[in-house]
Amino acid sequence: MNRIQLFFLALAFAGQSSAFADDPSTAPLGADTYELQPHPDGEKWKGTYVSVSETGKLHSTVLSLDNGFLGYICYKMRRSAALPDSEDAIGNGKLNGSVLVDGNTLYLPTAHGIKYSTGIELMAMVQRYNRVEISGHIVLLTDDSLARHRKGMRLTGPGVLIRQANSVTSIDPLGSEVSRPSINILYQSVDGKGG
Repeated sequence: MNRIQLFFLALAFAGQSSAFADDPSTAPLGADTYELQPHPDGEKWKGTYVSVSETGKLHSTVLSLDNGFLGYICYKMRRSAALPDSEDAIGNGKLNGSVLVDGNTLYLPTAHGIKYSTGIELMAMVQRYNRVEISGHIVLLTDDSLARHRKGMRLTGPGVLIRQANSVTSIDPLGSEVSRPSINILYQSVDGKGG
């Protein structure tokens, strides 16, 4: 495991109390045994979430969350943008790790870097998403998009990830293309007649 992967792993597990099941030494102090328990909110978050078609080629995201069967919820994510990454970019396209959840809020840690002749520069951030249901669809919204939604303003695309209706149970959505829905599906009534 290289330094970047170790850094990302440490970031992903910061503040998280779950431990690896195959290493009893990671059990909390004072615990005689460690029994793997599924994450209590894993099924709620499980699925593949995709950016909407209105973002076009400017920005595309596919985020897959597992059901927390290891005790923590893992993710894999693929991002692409209209501008290609530098040849020296590290970790910009495909990312993975674990998330933290608190109620209907998901914290997704990411890290990337760039290699210079003088060394490597790393950047890490935690993106917050808010889980809401709109017209029968489960949607992840960034804080900006959530504020627009709460004000009754129409969402425009950036900061919106819609869970696919037939989400794959596999954690790996990265090997195939996924269809990206239009933002308009969020403005149709549940019976499909418009809203």
